[in-house]
Amino acid sequence: MSTHPFSIVAIKDTFRESPNRFLLYYDTRWQCDFFLNYRTQNNESKNVEFIKRRLSEQLKVGIEKIRLEYRTEDICTKYSVSDKCEKIYDHRIYQATLAEFPENMKADRFTIDGISYRWTTTQDMEKDPNIRAKNADVVKLIEEYIP
Repeated sequence: MSTHPFSIVAIKDTFRESPNRFLLYYDTRWQCDFFLNYRTQNNESKNVEFIKRRLSEQLKVGIEKIRLEYRTEDICTKYSVSDKCEKIYDHRIYQATLAEFPENMKADRFTIDGISYRWTTTQDMEKDPNIRAKNADVVKLIEEYIP
């Protein structure tokens, strides 16, 4: 089996006095809310720049307003619901901090370029049977490595 490398990006709602929610987007292929994620690039510095550029484009935030910190890496084998087979995933976990948030991103739910986003806690993710079935391992990693 080949390994599928993905960089998972956790963004907290630091525009609030007590940030406790993370940004998820709705993936139409998987029909599930996920953390933002991108195919991992071969070189770490290129990967960081790639992620920052994609976040900037996707969220309409200046690249200079994004700080990205590597947190951990985890390799796991799990069932791919969309491909209906076992796959090996190499997840690199990053925490992104935005220096400022556009007003639209401060809403509980918002849409940018046709993509739906929402803020939610890891506790609510764990209660969601769809997220639990498709992404429980990533939620656990975020809980453990993102303060």
